[in-house]
Amino acid sequence: MVQFKVWVESKGSKSITYIIGHNLTDTEVKYQLKIIKKKLGCNGTTKKITTDKKQSIFTDAILLQGNHEDFINEYFTNNNMYDTLYNF
Repeated sequence: MVQFKVWVESKGSKSITYIIGHNLTDTEVKYQLKIIKKKLGCNGTTKKITTDKKQSIFTDAILLQGNHEDFINEYFTNNNMYDTLYNF
């Protein structure tokens, strides 16, 4: 079962959408990120972030500039890319 986690962090008027928990390969992530960036007209990247600071566990995350939670939910639903999506 694939479980995505999507959340938005804001600093002032700037916000970043984080997506973690995907089981896509590096090439699949780059391809999907390219499509998402074109559809949204925003910038984005992939980055390793810590999920547990005590144990220093890192996971791959997709970062998008702006608040795009609704679009990500719809995009992954339409493309059958996840079983469960958690919003934070």
